[in-house]
Amino acid sequence: MTIQLGANLTILTDGFNSQNGLSVQSVDGHHSLTIVVPANTPSAQVRDVSFSANTVQVGGSTISVSTPGRLTVGDSSTLSGTVSAGSLSGWGAIRLGSE
Repeated sequence: MTIQLGANLTILTDGFNSQNGLSVQSVDGHHSLTIVVPANTPSAQVRDVSFSANTVQVGGSTISVSTPGRLTVGDSSTLSGTVSAGSLSGWGAIRLGSE
């Protein structure tokens, strides 16, 4: 999946799961994708955020995540925004904190 940002985008959800890679592209400068799972989301809900392998940022974009649950990041992925999670797991070569 590709998300092209012309402005900042915040997604409020009870959980997020990307499959088959995610490419976040800024089309005209620096823009950010922020995924927020509110802390008051009932624990019976998903509350987790998962990025499959090959999640990338292109053209000055950033990805930030805030969840009380688990953040999972797959192989060959880059997240350069803020990360706040109840727990973090990953596999393979992941890059956090730089593009």
